[in-house]
Amino acid sequence: LINILNLRFGWIFTFENGRYERGPYNQIGYIPMFIEVGMFCVCYLRNRTRIGTSLKRLVQTLPTLVLLMTIIQVLFPDFIFTGMLSAIVCMVLFINFQSTRNGRDALTELPSRTNFMQEIHARRKRGDTLHLIMVHLDRFEEVNKRYGVKMGDAVLFSIASFLSSKMNGYQVCRFGNTSFLLMAKASGRKKEMQYVKKNHRNI
Repeated sequence: LINILNLRFGWIFTFENGRYERGPYNQIGYIPMFIEVGMFCVCYLRNRTRIGTSLKRLVQTLPTLVLLMTIIQVLFPDFIFTGMLSAIVCMVLFINFQSTRNGRDALTELPSRTNFMQEIHARRKRGDTLHLIMVHLDRFEEVNKRYGVKMGDAVLFSIASFLSSKMNGYQVCRFGNTSFLLMAKASGRKKEMQYVKKNHRNI
């Protein structure tokens, strides 16, 4: 909308004799960029437990990149960086969500086994000591036989949602047809056993 209005009024920029000229309200161009960057950060924070290591590193560098390019834009007004920053943010979001969608279990929307194992391998390589919990649903085929596959899928989805929301600090994946794998940074055997016993009753 801002760009369309700019064509008529030249508030943000104009081209005079083939040369870029800043308009009287050029700073308006920063608003959509900062909104997009803010939305990107909110999206990251809300989904940080399900985001891979590579994207986390990228997000950590994004604020520095935005600040650097904004400084360059202010010091060198002939360069037009605001649109480039917005394009970078959109591109990163698109690529990440495409890869995330492809790397997720279709039924439960949890990370796929392959992606999860890659994450475990990356964290072990980094030197992290991990605590893994396997949750297996015994005799689940009886649910499918008695209530139908559709109801069985709904139960699996509910269990996946429960594990994701209630097992604080743990990343969850659908490891097998009726099993889930949970991962968190190790916090000591005694503490972990207490946590498992407490949540075993809830499950």
